[in-house]
Amino acid sequence: MKNFGAKWLALATVVGAAGGLTLNGCGGDSGGTGTAGTTGTAGTSAGGRGGTTGSGGTTGSAGRGGTTGNAGTTGTGGTTGAAGAAGTTGTAGAGGSNMAVGGMTGCAPLDGFDTGLEGFAHNQYNTAPTNLFLIEGGAPANLTFDGNNGSPAVGSMKTESPFSDFKQFIDLQKGFATTDLKNWTGFKLHVRVKIASGLNTDATQPNGIQPYASSYNGVDGGTPGYHFKGNYQSSAITNHDWTEYIVDISAPSGDFDPSKIVNFGVLIQSGDGTTTATKPTAAVIYVDSFWLEGSCTGTGTAGAGGTTGSAGAGGTTGTAGASGTTGTAGASGTTGAAGASGTTGAAGASGTTGAAGAGGTTGTAGAAGGTAGAGGTGGAATTTLYDFESGVQNWTTTAPTMVAQSTDQHLDGTQSLKVTYGVIDGTNISTSVSGPPLWPGTVLTFHAYLPAGFDTTGTHYFQAFGQGNNYATFDTNGNGTRTATAGAWNSWTYTVPNMFPGGIQLLGFQLGDNTGAPTIAAGSVYLDNITMSGGTVNCALATPTGSHTFETSPLDGNVYKPDGTNADTVLSQSTDQASGGTGSWKVAFTALPAPTTAGTATSRRVFIASPNIYCGQIATFHVYLPASSDGLGFQAFVQYNNYGKNSFVGPSTVTRGGFTTYAFTVPSDVGPGGIQQLGVQFNWTGSTTFTGNVYIDDITW
Repeated sequence: MKNFGAKWLALATVVGAAGGLTLNGCGGDSGGTGTAGTTGTAGTSAGGRGGTTGSGGTTGSAGRGGTTGNAGTTGTGGTTGAAGAAGTTGTAGAGGSNMAVGGMTGCAPLDGFDTGLEGFAHNQYNTAPTNLFLIEGGAPANLTFDGNNGSPAVGSMKTESPFSDFKQFIDLQKGFATTDLKNWTGFKLHVRVKIASGLNTDATQPNGIQPYASSYNGVDGGTPGYHFKGNYQSSAITNHDWTEYIVDISAPSGDFDPSKIVNFGVLIQSGDGTTTATKPTAAVIYVDSFWLEGSCTGTGTAGAGGTTGSAGAGGTTGTAGASGTTGTAGASGTTGAAGASGTTGAAGASGTTGAAGAGGTTGTAGAAGGTAGAGGTGGAATTTLYDFESGVQNWTTTAPTMVAQSTDQHLDGTQSLKVTYGVIDGTNISTSVSGPPLWPGTVLTFHAYLPAGFDTTGTHYFQAFGQGNNYATFDTNGNGTRTATAGAWNSWTYTVPNMFPGGIQLLGFQLGDNTGAPTIAAGSVYLDNITMSGGTVNCALATPTGSHTFETSPLDGNVYKPDGTNADTVLSQSTDQASGGTGSWKVAFTALPAPTTAGTATSRRVFIASPNIYCGQIATFHVYLPASSDGLGFQAFVQYNNYGKNSFVGPSTVTRGGFTTYAFTVPSDVGPGGIQQLGVQFNWTGSTTFTGNVYIDDITW
């Protein structure tokens, strides 16, 4: 099993968008949050990923002021002590949590797993019989975030996988929407893997690691499909260190098209084995730092600030006043300057430092001032979200309007997003990006260069917008005050509203004229340097109740849906069976086909669209399987993060000829993309076709 071709990866279409993956952020861009070093002059930081603004370094103790001169006849205090010398150079800080990888290539990672799984999951659609995530009986392979291991910085994916034989594998994958394909032409995909324990134990049978990417494209004008490109590499069983694996996806290969990437990941395999070889064992495996060689150049951003430098030396002693009658005590010497702060990673600027604390209570005349007060709490970090230096960054529009990267106008850097349009008369044009990584309350700062003929009296308008809660909400109320200046850059803010539980799907910009207003001549508007700050990182913003009892016929087809258009699966409201009341949701299967490969399953899903449920809530399902249904099972599932992730779990035993009650917990890693579907997946593992009816009732939370 050294190369899982397309037949192994017959993936279901992933719709929606995986938030935030772009090819920018190389070299000096900031990454995940990292704590800045405490104050001190940093040594030269190793090239690395700067964290987003960390906590401010603690202020170095102020250098001691010069001692007060002895009171003299004139009562003149001692001369002010010289400022303390700068602290000794602190130890160079470690790189921020999103440290660049790849040595001299200086490429920031696609996914560095600094704070979570970043959209990765076990590939449930790889239904080969030895996928350890889909095994029946016993615990399947899991996948969790680990904050204690990683390469080059801590933070990684961890899986505990029950390997027990050869030809077994796990498949860790991240997907994109088929409307959000990535162009990785000219690149090589890297990933780092550490087999901490287990897997193969026979020295003659090395472990197999296969990084891969799949494209979604038609061949010779045919219907688009999935096409796999991987590179199987052996790993010695004694290798328990971080090791980097590479697949070259720079050019087309067979049907694979690197300009239309739909998913990527890594397969970890136990190899083919022999009848006499010692069997593999359960394994603990870590995965980190997917990155694209060739996507950027230069070195990584600076690491976190250095450790605290030694306190500045005290100021020189003030000159004593001439002797004489006691005068007013001399003022304390000027506080020595604190050691310079260590260099921080190239993260968003920290909040304005709070005013220094008041000096210590004055003691005996001439005593040194108190230790400088701690810096104020940093304000919300500001991060550049879209700067268009590496391309259009997935912003799109609808013809005949066009978007392109341009050097015609730019607020900073050398590029901007150019939006070219025809005559606008009583309407508007727009451009938008799918799946932006924006939590409720995030404040965005937009910059738009308006055309020279733009009317500034109010007949023409421009605004940002957000669309979310599974496209049910279109918001422009978050726009701050805008004062238009034609032929110049205009700045304003847009605050992202709470669009949960469905999350945010689009962020966009509109340019238009009101009905009866002068037309806007054909031309271009430019966007640049869209930044963000703040936001409430919390998917559990509410705990509503829900109740789906299926007492009313017919079912609302906008709410209760099948996943796909399979003719063998028909939905209806029924009174044949009921867990409570008299009605239920009937799913009628007609000649449901047996799986094509032994040990796999034929699956069908039905779901509630846009459920009003939040992460951490528990949904209870009641599912009826007929008495003659051996080989048919079910799992509750949720699709979330703009269809980028799903979680499905089912009971270990079921009742046949009756209802099985199952409680399902919505995962806690729901991101800004919210929740799209909640439902039931039926899995048929029999060797012949299945015809029969199942029923779902009383889905509550």
